[in-house]
Amino acid sequence: EILKREQVPATVFVSGGWVDTHPEAMADMANDPLIEFGDHSYDHPHMTQMSSARVVEEIDQTEAALARYGRRSVAFRPPFGEWDRHLLAVVGGRQLPTVTWDVVSGDPSARATTAGMIRAVVGQARPGSIIVFHINGRGWKTHEALPAILQALRQRGFRFVPISELLKAPVAPPVSSPATHPVLGRP
Repeated sequence: EILKREQVPATVFVSGGWVDTHPEAMADMANDPLIEFGDHSYDHPHMTQMSSARVVEEIDQTEAALARYGRRSVAFRPPFGEWDRHLLAVVGGRQLPTVTWDVVSGDPSARATTAGMIRAVVGQARPGSIIVFHINGRGWKTHEALPAILQALRQRGFRFVPISELLKAPVAPPVSSPATHPVLGRP
């Protein structure tokens, strides 16, 4: 509701299992032109430990779930931010760029505070940043922190774009090694 009210576009990375068990929320998001979707696997497994066939199955099941709402993914975000060359190659074969994040909101932690989330996100955001928030019931303080985060980032001159637009940007997002949870462009 905050994103709608503030007219902020977002890329929501969904697991296919979540799509299949939350039809009302999914239908609402699928009808929102500001929301695009990313694939986050079907069951949220540790995909670096899986065979190519199993990785493809996880991705295809999620794509099938999204297709029931007339949508498809613009990118893939691996569960737990875990990736390796094998996973990148398999996902790339499904025509999906792989992305992670460079700013962590901290919202999955029940110990997260509104002030701490605001401080962390506003303090770490840079041009091209990808900020991870959660909508699956684990974003304990997100609804309290998000309005102030949006306001502060706008005051710093940021504008908000979905992943698909960020990936087309002439200046690439920050890239780092696998150990630091990178923001990845196309594999």
